Parts: sequence; C-alpha cells; structure tokens
Amino acid sequence: MKNKGRNEMETQLEEERNKWNEERERLEAKCLEQRERIVGYVEEISALETNCQKGNESSKWEAKWNEQQAQLQEVKSELSRVQDERSEMKSRWEEQAKELQDVKDQLVEANNRKAELEKAHAADDGVAAELQRQLTELREERADIKEKLDAAHDAVQQNSVLVQTLESTVQQIESEKVSALEQVNESALRAKELEHQLETALQDLESAREELNIANSKLDSAQSPRSRSALEEQHHKEVSLLSNRVSTLENRLSVKESELQDLIQETTSMKEELDQFKAENEELATELEEKDRQLAEAGLKATKSEAEFKVQLEGIELELQKANEERTESSQLLEELAEENEGLLAKLEGIQRDVQSAREDMASSTERVEQLENELATEKKTTEQVEEQLLCVQNQVSELQAQLSSLQQELSASQELVAILQQQKIDSEKSITELSNELSTVKSHLHHAKSEISSLESELQDKQHYCNNFENIERELLRENHVLNEIRRKLHNRVIQLSGNIRVFVRVRPLIESEMMLLTDGKNANNGTGSRPSSSNGISSRPSSRGSISSRVSSAKPASKPSDALTYVSPFHFPAITADRSSNGRAPNGLTSYSDLTKQTIEITEPYRDRGGLNPRQKKWKYGFDRVYNPTNTQDDIWEGASPLVQSCIDGFHVCMFAYGQTGSGKTYTMIGDAQSPGLIPRSVQMFFDTKNDIEKKCNGQGQDVHVGIGVELLEIYNEEVRDLLSPDAGTNGKLVKVDLNGHEAVGNVIASASSQKDVEDVLKLAQSRRCVKATKSNAESSRSHLLFTIHFQVASSTNEELNRNGCLHIIDLAGSERVDKSGSHGALLTEAKHINKSLSALTGVIEKLQAKSEHIPYRDSKLTYLLRNSLGGDSKTLAIVCCSPQQEHFQESHNSIRFAAKASKVELKEGNKVDV
Repeated sequence: MKNKGRNEMETQLEEERNKWNEERERLEAKCLEQRERIVGYVEEISALETNCQKGNESSKWEAKWNEQQAQLQEVKSELSRVQDERSEMKSRWEEQAKELQDVKDQLVEANNRKAELEKAHAADDGVAAELQRQLTELREERADIKEKLDAAHDAVQQNSVLVQTLESTVQQIESEKVSALEQVNESALRAKELEHQLETALQDLESAREELNIANSKLDSAQSPRSRSALEEQHHKEVSLLSNRVSTLENRLSVKESELQDLIQETTSMKEELDQFKAENEELATELEEKDRQLAEAGLKATKSEAEFKVQLEGIELELQKANEERTESSQLLEELAEENEGLLAKLEGIQRDVQSAREDMASSTERVEQLENELATEKKTTEQVEEQLLCVQNQVSELQAQLSSLQQELSASQELVAILQQQKIDSEKSITELSNELSTVKSHLHHAKSEISSLESELQDKQHYCNNFENIERELLRENHVLNEIRRKLHNRVIQLSGNIRVFVRVRPLIESEMMLLTDGKNANNGTGSRPSSSNGISSRPSSRGSISSRVSSAKPASKPSDALTYVSPFHFPAITADRSSNGRAPNGLTSYSDLTKQTIEITEPYRDRGGLNPRQKKWKYGFDRVYNPTNTQDDIWEGASPLVQSCIDGFHVCMFAYGQTGSGKTYTMIGDAQSPGLIPRSVQMFFDTKNDIEKKCNGQGQDVHVGIGVELLEIYNEEVRDLLSPDAGTNGKLVKVDLNGHEAVGNVIASASSQKDVEDVLKLAQSRRCVKATKSNAESSRSHLLFTIHFQVASSTNEELNRNGCLHIIDLAGSERVDKSGSHGALLTEAKHINKSLSALTGVIEKLQAKSEHIPYRDSKLTYLLRNSLGGDSKTLAIVCCSPQQEHFQESHNSIRFAAKASKVELKEGNKVDV
C-alpha cells in the first residue's frame, strides 16, 4: 500500500511538471510576441518624431500621428491595467511564497525528525547488534549449561538406580537379619533352659556324693564285725540306691549333653547363615562360637565345681548381653542409613524438579528470543520502506522548489512585458489553483508522513520495552549461571575431598642424553657382556647458568629414544591392572585388596648382585598410588593430574604441591620445566591469568564491579634459615626472615603483585638467580635449599559478595636428598647436605606420625615441616610428586622415595583439623 501511494504521488508530480513546462513555453511565446509589438510601436513613434522634427510631413502624417497617439494611449492604459494585474498577482504570489515557505519549514522539520529517526535507528541497530551478540553468548552458555544439566541428570539417574539397588539390598539384609536374630534368641532361651537343668543335675549329683561319703565314714567308724556287716549291707543298699540315682542322673546328663550338642550345632549353622548376610557381625559370631564351645566343654566337665561353672555362665551372659547391645547398635545404624537414603532420594527429586524447571525456562526463553528476532527483522524492513518514502518526498519537494524558483524567474521576466492578455490571467489563476491543489496534496502527504513517524515512535517504545524484558531475562539467566557455578565449585571440592586430601603421584624420569652416552660407552667397554655400567656421575651434564630458569632444566630433558636403554638398566616396571578375579578368589596382579584397583601400580626390582655362584635372588616390591608416570609420560600428563587441584585454589581453597626425591631425579624439571615443556608453576600461572581475564571480562561486562588480584611470594629454606628471594634489599642470596609461631608462616617477606604472566616469569628468574645452587658429583647444579613458591588468588566484588573468594597455592621444590659418599660433599657442602637430609628426615617423621594418627606431630623439628604444617595437617589439599631416577645405581634412594610416598598416601586428613605443634 505504501509503494502504491508513492507511485501515485510520483505520477501526479510528473503530470504537474509537464503542465508547468507547457505553460512556461506558452508564456515565453506570448512574451516574445508582446516584445515584438512594443518594439514596432517604439520604432513607429521614433520615426514620427523624426518626421515631425524635419517638418517635411504632410497633414496625413498628422492624422496618422494622432491615430498612433490614440493607439499609444490605449497601449499605455492596457499597460497600466496589466501592471495592476501584475501587482495583484505579485501579492498573490507572495502569499503563495509564504505558504511554500511554511511548507519548506515543515519539510525542514520533517528532515530533522528524519535525521533523529535515522540516529535512533542507528542506535537501535547498535543495540540490536549488541543484543544479538549477547544472545549468541547466552545461547552458547545455555548450550553449555544444558550439557552440564544433561550430565548431571544422567548422574542423578545413575545415582537413583544405585540408591534403589542399595535400598532393596538393605531391606533384604534387614529381613534376613531379623529372622536370624529371632533364631538366635530362641537358641539362647533353649540354652538357658538346658543350663538350668544341668545345674539341677549337678546339685543332685553333688548331694549323692555327699551321702556316699557319709556312708563310707560310718562304715569306717564301725568296730564290731556285726555292726560292720550290718553297715556294709546298709552301705551296699545305699550304694546301690546311689548308683541307680547316679546312673539316672548320668543318663539325664548325657541326654542333656546330646540336646546341648544338637543345639550347639544348630546355633553354629544359624551363625554361619548370619555371617553370610551381615559381614559387620563377624566378631560377634566368633565370640558366640567360642562361648558355645566353652558351654560344650562345661557340659563335658560337669565334675568341676559349681562356682566355676556359674562364673562361666555369667561370662556367657555378659557376652550375650554385649552381643545384644551390638545387635541393637547395628539396627540403629541400619535405621540411620535408611533415613539417610530417604534424604538422598528427596534431594534427588528436588534436583530433578529444578532441572525440569530450568529446562522449561530455557525453552520459553528460546521461543521469546526467536520471536524478538523476527519482530526486529520486520521492523527493520518497515524502517527501510519509510526511509525510501521520505527520500522520495524529499526529492519531490526539491523538484517543486526548483519549479517554484523557475516560476519566480519567469514572473520577473514577465514584469518587463508591456502587455499581458486576459487569457494569461485565466491561465495564471488555473495554475494557482493547480498549485493550491498540489500544495494540499503535499500537506496531506506530510501529514501522512507525520502519522507514520508517530507510529514508528510508538513501535520504538515497544521495542524498548521488549529490550528491557530481554535484559531482565538476561539477568535471571546470569543469576542461574552463578548458582550453577557455585554448585560446580562445591561438587568439585567434594570430588577432591573424596579423592583424598593428600594425593601422591610417582614419576620415573627417562634417561638424559649424558646417561645414554655413558650407558653406550659402558656397553662398548664391556663388549656386550651384559654387565651394568657404573654411572656415579651420570647426571653431571647440566649447564652452570643460574640466571635462566630453562637453562637449569634443559639438559635434563629425556633422550630422543630411551626405550632400549631404559629396558636395560631401569629397576622399575609398570604392570597393567585388570578387574578379573583369579580362581582362588584373591585380588588380581598380586594386589592386597580390591580397593587397590583405584590406584595405579609400580613394581620395583632389586638390582642384580653376584652371590658367588648361587642362584640370583632379586626381591620385588609392588606399590599403588593415585597416579604413576612412567618415563614416556610428558609434562602434559603431569598437568592433567594436577590441574584439578589448581582449580580448587581458584575456587577459594588452599592447595599445596611439593616435589620429593633424591638430587637429580627431575624435581625442578617437573615444577618449572622449559620453554617447550613448561612445568607445574608456569602452567598454574597461565591458568590463573586466563581465569582472571575471563572473570573480569564477564563480570565487568555485566555491570558488576569485580577486581581479581594475583600475588606471588618466594621463600627459600637454606641451612634451616628462611630467606625472602623477592626482597629489594636481599642482595644475591635473599633476605633473612623469621617464622612467626602465632599463625603466620613468615614475617617481613614480600608479596609481589602480578598483572601479567610475564611479571611472574620475571619474578621466577630473579628468585632462581638468588637461589643457592652448587655442583656435586651427583648433580652439576644441585639445589642446596628448599624453594617455596606461593600464589595468592583473590576475587573482590563491591556489588556481589558471593563472588568474593581467596585461594592460595603453595608449590614447593624440595632440595634433593643425597648420600655423602656419592655426592662427595665436604666443608660447606657437607653442612648443607646435613641440613637438607635433616629437614627431609623431619618431613618423613611427620608423615609417619600422621599415618599412625599420633596425638602429637613434631612440626617444630625443622623449618620446612613447620611451614608445611597447615598443608600436611590442616584442611589444605596436598599433592606430593615423588620423583625417581631410572638408574639401578640409584635404586636405594629411589626405593626410599617410594617408601616415603607409600607412607604419605596412607595419611588421612579431615577438614577443619587443628594442627598440634
């Protein structure tokens, strides 16, 4: 409809333009004709005047002169009349010009409004683009959230199935337990009845024996043969009676014993059935069997004293009472488990409802967003059409203005004409009428444009309302995203806690190039005899540069193809774990229990020793740890296992990672690495800054004032002295600081603020240049101190306190343990070695005390253990990376490191433990 109206208006304007052109041509022709007539009149008048001056003309010329004068007078009168009409037309044209000026003003105002609308449309396009971008981001986040919700839903379904299975199993065990307990109670009642009957029989037997003794005493006291014979007869009678009575009692006793034996057998079978359904009551079943055997022995030894038998019966009653109490406790425990299962089911149902509600909200949001997109596209098309119409109207107005200017020029030219016919007036009036009609048409179009502009403004307000609704939806989705992020943090922390607060990784490094060369030289020197090469200085090829981090670890890179040489010299083996049970019912692969199936195993074999012709005996040990890395594993594999702990630090928890092992075992390479294979410290720093950028970009884009701060501190423990490597007045060896016994690890140390990853790298280079490193026979650049690298990650928000958190990551590169006879240390090196071995021994002692769950833990034995007290005995999440050398010459040191790892893996920490120093 709008296009049709515009076409009609263009057609009318074209017709009007043609009419004006025709009228202009006609007026020009008339003007030329009048001009020619006036010129002729002027020439005739001039000729007459000339003739009059000459005085040569006759009277006929006077008549002609008079006639010409009359005609001239008529022309003058006509000219005055035309001038009057011209003035009248001029006034009318001035009125038309005023009206056209008003139209121009209205068009200018319309253009201004159009410019404002264009600006508004441009702003709307920018807002639409921003909304489209935010919509795309929300869709991506919605897809991620949907995937997470689907995964959570699958996990919830699996947990629900598992919970139902456990509930059915618990109910079955409970019913079987109740029946078994009823049978045990019946057996106990029957045992009590038999015990009572046995006591009665024993009392009768005892009274019979007393009567027999009395009779014997009477028989001995008799003096005369007659009295003796009489007494003997009486005695025989009494003896026969007593014998009959004793035999009767013995028969009754044997019957009771057989019944008791049957009862014992029945009780034993019932206890065996009870053991099959309730493993927790094994100790109770054992005690009941023991008491049953005691009861059987008591029946066989009925000749013992009544007092001893009563004592045994009292003991049995006490044991039965204890068993009943334990049974009651087991019943209560099962009831608590049932209540806990009901609570878990209720939580699962709540989570399922929340997930369903979130899905419905997301579906409605998706439909609403699609509807908004369609409406936005329609409005864009309408706006373009209106702009085209406005452009056409503007062109038409410009053409009309040009035509009006042309008419004005024609009017000024017509003022020079001396004669205008009446027909020109009629034609001019017609032209004015047509212009008036055209002006009314333009006004109607202008009114229509104004109405369209008002409708567009109302539609713009509606779009603004839709944008506000969209912003509300966006805020709601962001709030839900924050809630889901909090749930993820809690679940991640729970997973880390279930994995164990102290996690132990074991890494066996590959042979380095210098060791490969020594191994090859040893093979050539032995001419392939298979003897093992000596490599007392096999790790002495590292460069002596102290200013670069990568220079300290570049020479410790693995050889390009270490497989053949490693197979030849390494005492380590990495067996695979299978879940198949062997025929004898034991755990596979020599593991002690099926809980070891959650671990990764490493096998270490004693080196070959010449036993003087005897058969070789090489001992083997097998251990299980959270992760075991063989020489083919890379730095990426180490980071994959350690990155969840770094994520816990980002979530606001305290995390500690330390590397333990002999000198030259690859601890510094694992922690620092090089440019091609960065270690844990550079990767952790990169993860912190990536998270920092993501949080600030996301939260500040949402209008939340969030600041993420990262601080770094570096301490060195050298000869039981704590040094700050970042102090500006530390010199080349670091500034001494003291340990505060009131809660703070160090007093006076510097915490350097870092704004980029390069700042942390510069700090590490400075600290590495100040760290104490010296050469020994075992290592060309042996670390003579313990390095404690700490990163503080703090999120502070003034608008949302729920975003506030403060995490701390300690990464410790321990100095390597060494043997003085191998390292060749003496003088200052010997003193350093003593302090290093002392601190590592103190660390081992702390681990042993923690494993034994001792009440007192000797954290004060060294500065190292005291600084690590909260990481080892508090609620921190700790990762111990034990590094080992693959060479057989270092077997004893590697085995000691493995033993330390095994002790550390058995330490159990609980959240909120107080550290006893």
